[in-house]
Amino acid sequence: MGNQILYDLLNWGSAALVVAAIVAGVVLTNGMVRTLLAAALLLEVLGQTAHWLVPSSIFFAGDTAVFAYSLAQTILSIAPVVVLVIAAVVGVRQVAAKDAALAALTDETPATWRQPETSPDPRLLAD
Repeated sequence: MGNQILYDLLNWGSAALVVAAIVAGVVLTNGMVRTLLAAALLLEVLGQTAHWLVPSSIFFAGDTAVFAYSLAQTILSIAPVVVLVIAAVVGVRQVAAKDAALAALTDETPATWRQPETSPDPRLLAD
């Protein structure tokens, strides 16, 4: 009995941490990343509660029902991770695009710039 309580506490605690982390990501981001994180949150919550949505009598319904239930559980366990990876890639691309746009606005002269050989020495030009 005591082991079951500890198991349930760890199971629901880790699920709560995952959901809280995704919610924090939804709150702190915007645009497409927020949409992808919201989709991952929906899939995660649906995956965590799928066993409540389907009655336990499904295991007596036949092989096809058990296969369909197992397939749905597998998809619901993999899909949030895939969507989170896609959100990370989209986020990195957005940050890189913003960095490139900012770099284009602040086009600085590189430290390796040299005066062309054909131009006059600025020290010899009149004030």
